[in-house]
Amino acid sequence: MSTYCISDIHGNLKALCALLKQINFQYDGTDSLYLLGDYVDWGPDSLETLAFVMRLSKLPFVTCLMGNHDLMFLDQIIASDEGKNKNYDLNWLYNNRGFDTWDGYLELDEEKKKEIKEWLLSLPFSAEVSINDKWYLLGHAGPFVPEEDIDEKELRTKKFEACWYRIKGPHSNPLKNLKNFEKRIWEEHDYAKFICGHSVTYHYKRFEGNEPYSVFFGDHFIDIDCGAKCMGLDLRQDIIPDETMMQCRLAALRLDDMEVFYCDRSMAGYLLPGTEEDEEYAHNVNGQRED
Repeated sequence: MSTYCISDIHGNLKALCALLKQINFQYDGTDSLYLLGDYVDWGPDSLETLAFVMRLSKLPFVTCLMGNHDLMFLDQIIASDEGKNKNYDLNWLYNNRGFDTWDGYLELDEEKKKEIKEWLLSLPFSAEVSINDKWYLLGHAGPFVPEEDIDEKELRTKKFEACWYRIKGPHSNPLKNLKNFEKRIWEEHDYAKFICGHSVTYHYKRFEGNEPYSVFFGDHFIDIDCGAKCMGLDLRQDIIPDETMMQCRLAALRLDDMEVFYCDRSMAGYLLPGTEEDEEYAHNVNGQRED
């Protein structure tokens, strides 16, 4: 039995499918999977990725957490349902590339929209897991543990921090923030590490030349966001530097032995559109989605 963590998929369904195949993830309950948020935006298949992850989340051994992009998407859905659709979150649409996600959502029927909204509302903001007699706290950006009898405004603030917090440096200890959670529902554990995504790992380690991004192992936290958001961008059209796109990878961390598995742009099949290799890979991935 193995336990894996993946974060910041960002609409790159090809990469997710290829990575799950690479780690030989077992769908019989032998393995466990924790997805740490940010399923939408940036990549070419936001809503398809979301639909795939929603299906995965129905399995009892798959846990999905809320990310800041998922939270922005949910907030826009709620605003639209309340008749505030003129007050678009421009930070999400422009800076965080939410346009394709929102445009695709608006084309869905009401039943699908309701399903997405309810699923997003149900997402937890953290998880904890015990591996080899060590406890780990998992979250998208910052530590969060459920509390009881907490003021709604304070709860919203803590959930926002859980999705948007930026760990300041490689030697920072984000677990110190747990002192702010005084009414815990979970039993208090001495967590060995906080495992997160949200910040691409170049924030915490130096990469030389075109060296691909890799997972950062710190004293107090492990960051597994290796910049997959750029993997599916078109090298010929996007303003992101080509070398940056080629450095980006989607990572899976196996908690049992801390081994990391990577899927890069080529492995995922994000080649130049229209090439024979790209069409063949798309056909293979589509067949895998139907399994």
